[in-house]
Amino acid sequence: MNVRAGFGRVLVFLGLISLFAAGHARVAAAGPVAELAEALPAFEKAGKRLAVPEKVVVRDPSGGPVSLSGFEGQVVVVNFWATWCGPCIEELPALDRLHKKMRGKPVRVVAVNEDRDGDVAAPFLERQGLKALKAYTDPENKARRAFNVTGLPTTWILDSEGRAVGRVMGIAEWGAPRVRRALLALAEADE
Repeated sequence: MNVRAGFGRVLVFLGLISLFAAGHARVAAAGPVAELAEALPAFEKAGKRLAVPEKVVVRDPSGGPVSLSGFEGQVVVVNFWATWCGPCIEELPALDRLHKKMRGKPVRVVAVNEDRDGDVAAPFLERQGLKALKAYTDPENKARRAFNVTGLPTTWILDSEGRAVGRVMGIAEWGAPRVRRALLALAEADE
């Protein structure tokens, strides 16, 4: 009986050690992209199918061209939205909060409006009380095609070298602390 009890304790002890080791290895191997996937349930990791061309240009609020490669050194959250899109309107306040919280940090939100008339974007954001976001536009839908956006809202995450990490199709809670931590971890991993 003592041998069986001792053997059972050893098995339980070995089982606990293996569970601890497996959990520790999973956390160590997870990395910032896995953290994003955990924080954003609809996150789809980029691969060959989700590759983004290097030179993507949108228009800033004054109408001037802005290359996304100009944000190199920062993690960029590129959100495609429109004023007529209900889910987009619901998501914009979270993106605004994220942009506010990331001021001075290596994470940037680029909200790209997809309305036919891009001039409606800035007044719309102002009426919604969204003060942190700038109204970038994509008048010829070139960025939308480059990112293969098939529905709105769609948000892509680019690492600090401008490479696509993944995307979220649909609404996400971008202002959540867990999302902010994952984006900062991605920025730190790129340093």
